[in-house]
Amino acid sequence: LALTRINADTGITNPESAEPDVLEDEVLEWFFQNRNRLLEPEERPWPLLMRDYLRAPDSQEAEEARALIIERKPLRSVDYLAEALLAADAEDAIRDNLADMLGEVSGVGIDISEARQAEEIREVVHQWRGRWHEELKTRKDQEHRDYTWWALEKAVRQAKTNAYPEDFEHLQAIKEVVINQYDTGREIPDDASRLPRELVAEHLQH
Repeated sequence: LALTRINADTGITNPESAEPDVLEDEVLEWFFQNRNRLLEPEERPWPLLMRDYLRAPDSQEAEEARALIIERKPLRSVDYLAEALLAADAEDAIRDNLADMLGEVSGVGIDISEARQAEEIREVVHQWRGRWHEELKTRKDQEHRDYTWWALEKAVRQAKTNAYPEDFEHLQAIKEVVINQYDTGREIPDDASRLPRELVAEHLQH
């Protein structure tokens, strides 16, 4: 909303009443039409770099964005990469690159060379997620703890909003990861939401 107020050329005349998807599309379009007003690629946050890559995967800008994401290894991009890999309309070459990025950033490899149908790719990603969660259980450094708690908060919100069986399965998997990463309830983040805190605290020492 601040961006649309500051820049009259975003194409949105009444941002407060715009649908979220419309607002996002217009703001992203503004970003791509005003590259000279953006941060240099080295200074851009990973979501913008990811958009740079997905917008034109065969461009030089996309290759630079891809290299920067792999170099930085932002853990929160793992979820985005996995979802992008599952996108039904993704081209094969894009899927291969996304799988490569996913393996590089997470440290857990994924091979989709034999999977080309959507159902096959979903199964490969499902198996990869299982290995990723097992790896996360062994990572007790603050960076990985911060990531998994963020993932838990996100999983709780998603389960409350959608209430699909797979959402609850994902929530349970993330909860198990967090329980393995934390030793006592005192380690739970101070700003944790009530429900995620309660889900985990009962399994930890006090």
